[in-house]
Amino acid sequence: MSEEFETYYTDRPEVTVTGRPSFLNSMLVALPVMLLYAFACYLPAIQTFGPVGWGGGPNRVQVHTGLYCLLLGWLPHPKIFVPWSANIFLLVGLIAFSRGGKKTAKICGIFGVCCGLGTFNLLLNNDTNELLLGYYFWEASLIYFLVGTIFVSRTASH
Repeated sequence: MSEEFETYYTDRPEVTVTGRPSFLNSMLVALPVMLLYAFACYLPAIQTFGPVGWGGGPNRVQVHTGLYCLLLGWLPHPKIFVPWSANIFLLVGLIAFSRGGKKTAKICGIFGVCCGLGTFNLLLNNDTNELLLGYYFWEASLIYFLVGTIFVSRTASH
């Protein structure tokens, strides 16, 4: 019965998984992305100067970690949602990449990088005084994901 099962299901093109990247290629993309992202969450990401709290208390410098920015960064200001949405594009892109959706992964990577670079708009509007090391690790994870998906797509097609 196992021979019949193998013959029936391996001869059907809709059952094959040829579009998926190999495990090694998946790990060469996903593991560095996740490590860079983890470091970005741990490190200080932004420095702001302004009133503390909702009541408009005294001005002071505040340094926020990447994890703070990930969990709460989009809540106070809706305009921060565009840079923050790069996290969503990265997550969807990683899922698509692991399931063989190379084109979807590349598109998510492009949008993720562009949204992440939108953080510089916050500097121009004086909402953020300085981007710190955590931000650059976060942006590096987005760029590495995009470059990795393009590289794997090109090597898999040849």
